[in-house]
Amino acid sequence: MCEYTPQGQLLRRTNANGMLTEYGYD
Repeated sequence: MCEYTPQGQLLRRTNANGMLTEYGYD
């Protein structure tokens, strides 16, 4: 599952281990 937030351009996804990883884009 991926979650996109337009204002912050933030991508949140859970990896195979079930941990939440956050990626920030400009």
